Amino acid sequence: MSRQIVFIHGVADITKSWRRLAPLVENIGYSVDFFEYKTLDRQLNLTTIAQQLAEFIDRRNYTDLVLMGHSQGGLVAEWYDHFLKQDRPLEKIITIATPYHGNIAPALTQRRLLALAPISRAQLKHLSFCSEPLRRLMEVRRLGGTATPYFAIAGMIGKRMGYESDGVVPVVSANRNAIYHLKSNHEYETIVDSSTRTFFIRKNHLPASFLYGSRRPESEFMTILHKILLNHTLKDKEIDAQFAALIIQKSILSNCKFASYKSIRKPAWSVDEAYCVFYGNTGTLETLRVDGIQIDVLPGRVTYILGTP
Repeated sequence: MSRQIVFIHGVADITKSWRRLAPLVENIGYSVDFFEYKTLDRQLNLTTIAQQLAEFIDRRNYTDLVLMGHSQGGLVAEWYDHFLKQDRPLEKIITIATPYHGNIAPALTQRRLLALAPISRAQLKHLSFCSEPLRRLMEVRRLGGTATPYFAIAGMIGKRMGYESDGVVPVVSANRNAIYHLKSNHEYETIVDSSTRTFFIRKNHLPASFLYGSRRPESEFMTILHKILLNHTLKDKEIDAQFAALIIQKSILSNCKFASYKSIRKPAWSVDEAYCVFYGNTGTLETLRVDGIQIDVLPGRVTYILGTP
């Protein structure tokens, strides 16, 4: 009996974009079901889509289930894993170009232009840095997450709109692993989360970028995907990134001393004004200090500096 993949497409997309994936994994013993949601429905957001996914899965008697999501679809899979799966085990979650820490594109786009976008603004709102659902997911990761293994495949094509990305999702956001500096009892606890295997390849954000030419067995994307599905040994792929992001609670911003970062103004669709986002080149970063303590930041990764929860 074949093992089962449920695939979740991203925002402003449909499952048809990914149908070509099915025959590419059938030859290694997997079948694919495609979960479709109405990405243009302005009533839908990250959490309501995840609830629809849970109902979709509950109607089927899956075993050895793998969730795979592109872009927003990866966050839908993660929300299901953390809050909705109940006792149903997951073999693994594989994501493609997923903005785990939100997207700074809304911060660089005027609100009136976003209002004209033919996609759900509620979904855009939940994809912004520091949105309520993303903060809840971040908190679960910081506390250790679940037993489900995570694998992230992401693209990087250089700097676009001033940040390193696949043309849509910043590299720092596509890397689920992060560093947390949490102030408690007047001291900072440092938590380094490296629980996700992340593989960056030279692809843009569009589905065709990952699937084009993927019938060739030496395709980099399919080689990585097949090895993940078959539990084969995978070599780490270096992230050729120079930039990093800081997400800092405004209440402790005055305690932070650093230079060479440019501030990204608050994303237009964020529901919270309690955080600031900074993005810059780590190669030119002078010493970052918080309450006099030196903080190291890593290229291609988000560093959170948080006050007492």
